[in-house]
Amino acid sequence: MTLSIVFDVITREILDTPDVPETDTQAVNPDDPDIVRIPGTADIENDYIGFGDVVLPREVTSFFTDKNDLINDGVDTATLTLPDPCFLWINGNGVSQAVTGGSYSFSSTESGIYQLRLVGRYKADEITITVHDLTSLKNTIKKKVKKQYETVLYGGFIVEFNGVVYEFQSDETSMNLISGTAAVANRVGLPEGFIWKTSDNILLPFGVVEIQALEAAMFAHINQIFGIKETKIAALELLTDLDQIINFDIIGGWT
Repeated sequence: MTLSIVFDVITREILDTPDVPETDTQAVNPDDPDIVRIPGTADIENDYIGFGDVVLPREVTSFFTDKNDLINDGVDTATLTLPDPCFLWINGNGVSQAVTGGSYSFSSTESGIYQLRLVGRYKADEITITVHDLTSLKNTIKKKVKKQYETVLYGGFIVEFNGVVYEFQSDETSMNLISGTAAVANRVGLPEGFIWKTSDNILLPFGVVEIQALEAAMFAHINQIFGIKETKIAALELLTDLDQIINFDIIGGWT
């Protein structure tokens, strides 16, 4: 067996470093004449094949984009800054292409995540660009808003009794218990010595007035949080700017 290097004669990118039988003298890939094999050793990540089939270290360079998120309209464009000339590989088409002029414009009508990297002589960190479908993106954010709505809705509410502010639980079981107790109290009152526990495990003496006030505060909490959720979703629907949609405030503004 002998060490060999498989590379692309156009991009000069090293594709493989296989061991091959010494009797295997085929140097050209019959299915792709641009892919050839030569004897030798190389680091597939850090070397490339220079002219004259010499193994050379790849040159670390600058490679960046002005945008990492695009709309899938084929118009919204990311401008990449890269060496001149160079070869660029994009996972969406799987083909390396020559780029001259030191810049490259990328856009797409297909939503998805695209990896872009330099091949051959130059080496730099890979760039990831996400192409978004606005409807799908908004639907994803809506789901997050609704999840945050449930977190806040079931996360408790506050009520003031005798000048002191207390927090009460608002999970589904607790809210059902509040409404059920208030309904009973409205019909037959509450027993002597009836108490209610706060979220902080403080026991408070409760009568009909207190349980009615607790129920009213609970419904006010429900109505307020529902209104905020609907306002957020309506505001999201009106947005057309991608950055504003991506950075939409899901967590804040619930009080």
